[in-house]
Amino acid sequence: MGFNCRRKSKSKDVFKRLKNIQNATLNVGWFDVRYEDGTLVSTVAMVQEFGAPEKNIPPRPFMRPAKMEHAQEWKELFQKGAKAIHKGHKTEEDVLNELGDQIISDIRSAIMDVHFPPLKEQTLKARRGKGNYSDKPLIDTQRMFDTLDKRVEMKGRRK
Repeated sequence: MGFNCRRKSKSKDVFKRLKNIQNATLNVGWFDVRYEDGTLVSTVAMVQEFGAPEKNIPPRPFMRPAKMEHAQEWKELFQKGAKAIHKGHKTEEDVLNELGDQIISDIRSAIMDVHFPPLKEQTLKARRGKGNYSDKPLIDTQRMFDTLDKRVEMKGRRK
């Protein structure tokens, strides 16, 4: 009889934890981070991802390729985490933080993989004027790369 009581109590706890993860949100991106001139890093990331033809800026996608390449891995990591939650080995927040860290790593790798289209001569001259002699797209000040972050929200709380 005692075994059944503990098992029932443990089952309730498992269902509560699994329900909690359904009420959780993981966001990956740039959260009110700005360049020195006040421009939001998220705006620059969006322009780089999709381009801005009106400003003669070609698209240099990095987020969509990262998602296409790693979506299945992210799903498997989440499923593995859900099992760990079920077994009581991890919390919902632990699982989502680990997933967020992996997504950030994969997006950063995708940024490093972007080499096309090459930078225009005007852009290269502007970089050289600041002491940056790299011709690598998406990496000038490294602000976009360095400030990519995650937020885990559990039932209205921010973590």
